[in-house]
Amino acid sequence: PDGSENRRFTGAFVRAGRFLELRFAAGDEAVVLHRLSLLRAEYPLEITSRFETDSSDVRGLIARCQRTLRASCHDSIVDGPYYEQMGWLGDTPQTGAALCTTTRDDRLVRKALLAFNASRIPAGLTRAQWPSRNSVILPGQTLIWIGLLHDFAWWRNDASFVRSLLPGQRAILDYFLGCLGPDNRLRLDRGWCFADWVPGWRWGNPPVGKDGCSALFQWHLVVALQMAGKLEQYFGEPEFASRNFRRAGELGLPYVYLGYWV
Repeated sequence: PDGSENRRFTGAFVRAGRFLELRFAAGDEAVVLHRLSLLRAEYPLEITSRFETDSSDVRGLIARCQRTLRASCHDSIVDGPYYEQMGWLGDTPQTGAALCTTTRDDRLVRKALLAFNASRIPAGLTRAQWPSRNSVILPGQTLIWIGLLHDFAWWRNDASFVRSLLPGQRAILDYFLGCLGPDNRLRLDRGWCFADWVPGWRWGNPPVGKDGCSALFQWHLVVALQMAGKLEQYFGEPEFASRNFRRAGELGLPYVYLGYWV
């Protein structure tokens, strides 16, 4: 404050938390706080689904979940209103599934699919966070993009949009299939092989065997091949579908559709 009256101070970006602390440093004159106000920053979602229960605890939980969903959506889906406030591919499917099941507004899910598809590097991998000045590559999260497209396809009837993104999933799978050795074991050759913040996993990297392979990423690729095969079967090319199913069997097990995502 420079001593003038009615000075206004605002934050540079949205902040989230439980408490607000105000600190003032004044000289000889007193500082007078005339007004303190808060602005809510959230995407204007219209919840059109309905969930009924006799449990008041669950009803309260649903309300908090919807509030969290709105606060995690701005001009794009972000991983949360408090911590990084960044669009991470690994955190997008959860919000995307919540959006597709609670509201008819799927614009942010479409935007996420298009944005991460556009973030792809020449090798075929998407960036893990986007838009961003950093080129963080997490190979495992690239496979999650296929799951995001798969889930969107099942929840929304938009064949032309899904077909337009099938070349993206083919580029992803081409990279991973190119990392397979003669023994059909996956050995990733670039990026940060992050999976999750598990105690004992250095920097979130899952353990690998003596041959340098991770069972987690091996099975992740199998699931992605199966999901991609279903997408190709319904929206794309049966030849690609056949290849994906065959490769899934060669890498892990005879084709059995897994109705879940890792």
